[in-house]
Amino acid sequence: MRLTHVVYFLLIIMLAACGGDDDSTHADDATNTDGATTAVEDFLQARVNGDEDAMFAVACADEEANLTTYAQTFASVTNVRIEDMACSLVSADGNTAVVECDGRIMADYGAGEENEFPLEAYSAIREDGAWKWCGETALTEETD
Repeated sequence: MRLTHVVYFLLIIMLAACGGDDDSTHADDATNTDGATTAVEDFLQARVNGDEDAMFAVACADEEANLTTYAQTFASVTNVRIEDMACSLVSADGNTAVVECDGRIMADYGAGEENEFPLEAYSAIREDGAWKWCGETALTEETD
């Protein structure tokens, strides 16, 4: 009888360790930084398209006040497009990341005047369980 109690006790401990609120998905999400790059790329594409709703979906709360301005950036120009966009994660620390993008935004201002806006480095944060674009940032050089 005593052995049965020990077996039940061990079984309960093992089940408790396996069950309950499973945070493994959250832990994986917190360390998965692919979403940071995707959020930046999605934001840049939405900005070029002038799609404020799409920008709201991928922008952090701190940037929401600027989204209308961003959406109107290219409203008076034609043939706005992103060329050769290639974004990659530069650094990540928990819920923050820096994403650097190569490529450029091209915009036709009429009379054959086409302007080029190089893509830069951007900040991304995890907010409300998802990676969000959170503005431009400067790349810092690490010293040994």
